[in-house]
Amino acid sequence: MPGTESPLDYTVSTTDVWITPDKAGKTIKVAENLNTAPRNGKVLFTQAESGRTYILPVQQSSATTRQTLQISTTAGNIPAAGGNKAVTAVLSTYYNDHRDPDKKENVTVSLSGTGTGFSLSGNQVLAVNNTTTNARSITVKGSYNGITSDNSLTITQDAGAKQYASWSDWSVTVSANPETVANTGGTSVITADAARTRAWTWNGVGGSGGTETDRATPSLSAAGSGFSLSGTTLTAGNNTTTSERSCTVTATHAGKSATCTVKQPAGTTGYGDWKVNISASPTTIAAAGGTSTLTCSAARDVYTNGVKTGTETATPVISGSAAGFSLSGKTVSAGNNTSTSTRSITYTATHAGKSASCTITQSAGNRQYASWSAWNVTVSANPATIAASGGTSSISAAATRTRTWTWNGVSGSGGTETDRATPSLSAAGSGFSLSGTTLTAGNNTTASERSCTVTATSNGRSAACTVRQSAGSQTTEYGNWTTGSLSVSASPSGIGSSGGTSRLSATASQSRPKYTKWNGITTGTTTEYRSVDVSSSASWSGSASGFSRSGTTVTVAANGSTSSRNCTYTASYGGKSGHVTIHQDGKPADVITYGYIFTLRAVSGDDVVSTGGTVTYSVTSQKITYTNGSETSRSNIGWSASANVSWISAGTNSATVSENPTTSDRSGTITLTQNESGRKLSITVYQDRKVSVDIN
Repeated sequence: MPGTESPLDYTVSTTDVWITPDKAGKTIKVAENLNTAPRNGKVLFTQAESGRTYILPVQQSSATTRQTLQISTTAGNIPAAGGNKAVTAVLSTYYNDHRDPDKKENVTVSLSGTGTGFSLSGNQVLAVNNTTTNARSITVKGSYNGITSDNSLTITQDAGAKQYASWSDWSVTVSANPETVANTGGTSVITADAARTRAWTWNGVGGSGGTETDRATPSLSAAGSGFSLSGTTLTAGNNTTTSERSCTVTATHAGKSATCTVKQPAGTTGYGDWKVNISASPTTIAAAGGTSTLTCSAARDVYTNGVKTGTETATPVISGSAAGFSLSGKTVSAGNNTSTSTRSITYTATHAGKSASCTITQSAGNRQYASWSAWNVTVSANPATIAASGGTSSISAAATRTRTWTWNGVSGSGGTETDRATPSLSAAGSGFSLSGTTLTAGNNTTASERSCTVTATSNGRSAACTVRQSAGSQTTEYGNWTTGSLSVSASPSGIGSSGGTSRLSATASQSRPKYTKWNGITTGTTTEYRSVDVSSSASWSGSASGFSRSGTTVTVAANGSTSSRNCTYTASYGGKSGHVTIHQDGKPADVITYGYIFTLRAVSGDDVVSTGGTVTYSVTSQKITYTNGSETSRSNIGWSASANVSWISAGTNSATVSENPTTSDRSGTITLTQNESGRKLSITVYQDRKVSVDIN
C-alpha cells in the first residue's frame, strides 16, 4: 500500500500444520522437515474489509539423511579346538544430523576379512582346530545393503596344545647279520632296538594328531662256545671240530627281552687257492737281439679241519706272443729290433684258473748313418707358355741329398735316406709376378711376345727355367641397344565435352656399350646414347567409356554427363612402359538456388496479466527452389521456438506465461528460428506485476 494510506486490518492463517504464523510478531515459524522430499505450503493474508486474500508461498527443502552401521560380538576368544562367533549389527538413521530413535534396528550383515584358519558365513566367524602353539585372530567389517560398518572387530582363537595318551609297553627286537659265520671264523653285527609309542591330538580333537615313538638301546649278552661279544660285534673263532656250533644273543630293556641265534658250520678238510709264479732272466734283451730264460711254478696249501697240513705243486702252462719274439721250451729269443721304439712280450703261466705274468723288454733300435751327398736343385714350370690374355704357371722346385743307414750296425738291415729342402724362388720379366709357387702373367696389351726367367736357390746351389707369353691383339666390339626409359605424351591431352581427337606419341631413350679389347679381354668401355620415336612400334593399351583408339589416334565422343571422364593409355617398348591420361570435361550442370519466406501472420495475448496466460501466434514459412533462375517448386518448412526468460515456455504456435510473483512489471522475448535458413522472428511479451499487501 502507498505510505500515505491508512493500514487495513487483516487475518493470518495457514492450512499446513508445519507452518505457524505469528501476526503479532510478524513472523512465520517453520517446523523441521524430517521427510526425504521438499514440501510447499501457503500463508493466507485476508483483508477484513474487502475479504480479499493474498497468498504467500512457503517452500522448504527436503531433510538430509544418513545411516550408520555398528557391529559387535560377545566377549571371549574362540576355543583352540574350533568354534564360531555370531556378529550382531545395529543400523541407525539420522535426519539433519539428529538420530531418529525410531529408526534404530538390528540387521543381519555380511562379513569381510581374511585370517589363516578362519572362514566367514553370513554374520558368523568360524575357526577350525588350531594346530599351532600360537593364538591367531581375524579382523572383520560388516556390510548391509551397501553400507559398511563404521567399526571393525578383531576375533581371537586360543593357542593350540598337544594332548598325549599313555605310553605302550616296551617292544624289544634283535637280529644278526650274517646269521651264519664261516667255519674258518668271522664276525656278525648285532642290531637291537627297544621302542614304545603313544598317541596325541591337537586340543583333544580326534584325527588331528599322530603317534610318537620313544626309543632306547637294549643291553646285549651272548651264550655259546667259541663265540665272543664286544659291543654289537659277535666274533666266532676257527671251528676245528666236525660239528656245527651256535650262539644265542639276548637283548634286554625295562624287563622286556628278545633273542636271535648265530650259527657256524662244522670244520672240513680243504685246500687253499693255487698260487702261480713266473719270472724271466734277463728281463731286458739288447736291440741287436738275444735270449732270456723263463722260470715258473704252481703250488697250494692243504688243510685238515682248517689247519694247514701240507703243500701240493703242479707245472703251469706258458702262453704269450709278440712280433720279434719266439719261445722254445723255456728259452725266449728276440731278433734285431728295426724300430726306434722299445718292444716287449708278456708271458703268462696258468694252472687251475690261476695265473701270473712277467714281461721281457727289448731295447729300441738305433739307426747308424753314413755321410750326406751334395745338394741337387731342380725347377720347372707348367705350362711353359701362357696365353696372350694372361694366366698362371705353377712352378715346381725341389732340393735333395741322400745318405745310407743300418739298424744297430747289422749289415743289410737298413736303407737310403733322402733329405729335402724347399728352394727360394725369384722371377725376372716385365708383366709377370710371382706369389709363392704361382707365376702370374697379366693381359699382354702389346703386339710382341714376352718372357720371364724363374730361378730356384737352396744351400748355395740353383737352377732356372723360362716361361713365355704370346703376343697380344686388339679389337673393338659393341653391345645391344637397350631402352632406359620411355616418354609418353598425348596432343592434345584435354578434350572438350563436345568430343574430338588426340594423337599418342612415345619416345625411347636408348644406350649401348662400346668395348675396347686386348686378346678378347675388355680394357676400356664407353657408352653411346640416342632417342628414337617408337610411337608406331610400341605396344599400346588402355580403354574407357567414350574413348576409342586406332593406332596412335584416339577419338573421344561427346560427353552427355555433367561429370568429367578420363582414359589412361600405356605404351610398352623394350621392357619399359609409360603412361599418359586424356581428360574430357563434363557437360555443364543446372544451377539450383533457393529462397525463403518467414513472416508472422498474427499474434495475440502478448500482454499478459500477473497470474499468467497464453500467447498465440501464426507463421508463414516456405522454401522456394529456382533452376537456372526460374522458380520450379515451393514447399512449407518448419521452425523452432525459444524464450530468453525462464517464466515463458515457448512452443512453435503458442507460449505459456507463468504467474508473476514479483511486484514489478516484466517482459520477455520469444524467438522463432526457421529451419535450414536460420531466419528469425521476435515476439515481445509484457506481464503485469503482482499486487502486494503490507502486513503490520
